[in-house]
Amino acid sequence: MDQNGDDRLAPVVAEFNDRLSILHLRSSIRKCNHARNLGASRAGGDILAFPDDDCAYTKDILKTVNRTFSGVRSPEFITGSVITHEGHTGRSGRWKAEETVIDTHTVWTCLIEFNFFIRRHAFNAVGGFDENIGPGTPFGSAEGQDLALRLLKKGFSGLYLPDLRIIHPDKPVSLRA
Repeated sequence: MDQNGDDRLAPVVAEFNDRLSILHLRSSIRKCNHARNLGASRAGGDILAFPDDDCAYTKDILKTVNRTFSGVRSPEFITGSVITHEGHTGRSGRWKAEETVIDTHTVWTCLIEFNFFIRRHAFNAVGGFDENIGPGTPFGSAEGQDLALRLLKKGFSGLYLPDLRIIHPDKPVSLRA
């Protein structure tokens, strides 16, 4: 999903287009959750992911995701922790050291939307991300928690895996402007 007003991603898409199946979608609506929902509606496969444009996947993360979702009693969604490009624990959450079931309490300390993998049927069952919250709206955060809480309310299960790490730049945690 590309919400840029220019063609800055065209060279990147062109560089990898012969090695990867890329569907480059553009949206003039600058709301993160609108872009996520639009991308999910056009994505192929059973598992959806929502990395930010400044994220990087660690080695073997997709193998871990596949292994987890292939288990006999696999959850409908999984999430993990955050590390910086330098390999330090990210400050954008209070990451538990142990595997944890996501519930109405742990959703606040074990989940961030850019490290969120979900089965398509579960995502569709709750209507995807709420486009009235998250980046680009007056209430600019907690969209991952909102989605997870709606999933839990529908009876879907979630799991936090501490070793499922996404690389993301550290962001300030202060609520001060």
